[in-house]
Amino acid sequence: MEQSLRLDGYDRRILDVLQREGRISNQELADRIGLSPSP
Repeated sequence: MEQSLRLDGYDRRILDVLQREGRISNQELADRIGLSPSP
């Protein structure tokens, strides 16, 4: 059974940043996309 996955704007921004800079910290990623970091 296949499931379809939908990405929202935040998901796309997260993927974009991580593709360019995969070694940034969780805090830096959260700052760049405008969300709070989670543990």
